[in-house]
Amino acid sequence: MKNALREETRHWISSHEEIKQKAEFFKPIESAWDALASEQYKTDYGEELPEKYFAGYSFSVTYQRAVALGEPRPEIIKLDPQQVKILDALAEAADIPHQRGQTEIEIPERYRYFEMHNFGPDGKLRG
Repeated sequence: MKNALREETRHWISSHEEIKQKAEFFKPIESAWDALASEQYKTDYGEELPEKYFAGYSFSVTYQRAVALGEPRPEIIKLDPQQVKILDALAEAADIPHQRGQTEIEIPERYRYFEMHNFGPDGKLRG
């Protein structure tokens, strides 16, 4: 599931507007999926997969940037009704427990400062 979502979101910098919009639609779903399923990102031998690290890194960037911008509830991933339906179907298919119909998924606290970033009040990353 993670690989399929990553494939949908990897074109977010595309110069083709339709492709870019599709990637932007799937990005919150991918983030919500990571919030629900990242503990499952392990090999059959219990070793963590790189996807778990990348999820943590992405969450920390997203959260800390939102804090720097003063966004209300920076810990929340918001989904529209169509995104909720997709997430619900994915979670059911993968047997990932979660409350169906949620329009808001919380970034796990352990990932909010997974890596430290220095954002200015304009939301831009400082060197």
